[in-house]
Amino acid sequence: MVTPRLASRSGRNFGPRAIIPPCQKRSRETHERILKAGESLLNKKDFEQISIAEIAAEADISVGNFYNRFPDKTAMMYCLYENYENQRTERMLLALDPEKWGARDLEASVRGITGLIVDLFLERTGLIRSFVSFMRNNPAFGSERLKQRLMKVYESAADLLLVHQGRFSSSDKNRAAAYAVWMIGAMCREHILNANLPMQQRMAFGRNDYVNEFSRMVLGYLLGPAPPK
Repeated sequence: MVTPRLASRSGRNFGPRAIIPPCQKRSRETHERILKAGESLLNKKDFEQISIAEIAAEADISVGNFYNRFPDKTAMMYCLYENYENQRTERMLLALDPEKWGARDLEASVRGITGLIVDLFLERTGLIRSFVSFMRNNPAFGSERLKQRLMKVYESAADLLLVHQGRFSSSDKNRAAAYAVWMIGAMCREHILNANLPMQQRMAFGRNDYVNEFSRMVLGYLLGPAPPK
């Protein structure tokens, strides 16, 4: 595991710093308990409100044991992010394998891609919300390698849409496909991550509602008439 020197209020800069991965079973279990405890707390409160003492208590370890694994809670946050990104990338690239999509038409492809992304956001809403909030305050958070892996996921989804590019109304087919996938992610961030806001609560959307409405919007974009020049 590689964990960076992340920016903090003390003025430290982001940058790679190796942390020896735990080799013994007991050490690995402690490491995983800390990450699980961190994610559990992030589902309940903001990162800034969480203390290392709370993380240690949730993980049923001492504060000293926490510091044996991580230099600070920001390093733990990065480790959570790296684990999540690796799991998400592997899962999505497997699900977006073109051989698994067969002869789906454009409508089914849009719905399938939308469903995959919606499920990702619904399954770990609190953690993703924490990442988004943390990144706003720490723009350097997240390695370039992880960002490139996310782009690979978006490109794979766009490639599935480009199979049907003959139906796109836009003359720039690649741009339209890429933007359609970006739209799905943006709508998930806006609606699912903010589901606790009054406007979102009034809509009371469930999983299928998100998939249906987001798919309609993306299809409207891809198939609708081009705006006048």
